[in-house]
Amino acid sequence: MDSQFALDARFYRLADELSPYFTALYCFDMDCSEDVLVEDQLHPEWSAIRFTQSGAPPVAGIVPEAAQPT
Repeated sequence: MDSQFALDARFYRLADELSPYFTALYCFDMDCSEDVLVEDQLHPEWSAIRFTQSGAPPVAGIVPEAAQPT
């Protein structure tokens, strides 16, 4: 497996009207081989909405449950 990849992360300032409802708005793009598994972790109290444009469908879970396709 090729462990080389490119990552571009951008954070955006929220409008004052949205700041009571959201803590962050960001976008990241990764360029890596299809066989690379990308893993991240969120702080337990945060909820998130994620959109995936291409590649394998994401899997997610809340410990101790097993990760499942989402």
